[in-house]
Amino acid sequence: MNERILEIAKQAGLKFPSETELSPQEKKFAELVIAAEREACANVVEQAGIDGYGTLAAAAMIRVRREK
Repeated sequence: MNERILEIAKQAGLKFPSETELSPQEKKFAELVIAAEREACANVVEQAGIDGYGTLAAAAMIRVRREK
């Protein structure tokens, strides 16, 4: 995950003291942003739910990704 976060940060023009490592605060910030986006995606899937199409299961799978 760090490599992807660093890539996105560089695209945004952010500079880090180390090109290969995030500070603990930067890492925590990135994790919080990722968790918020994941939850937003899961909520969209749930709200678009159509009975019989597994939308609740899909939303649950999105949320489970935080554990990986």
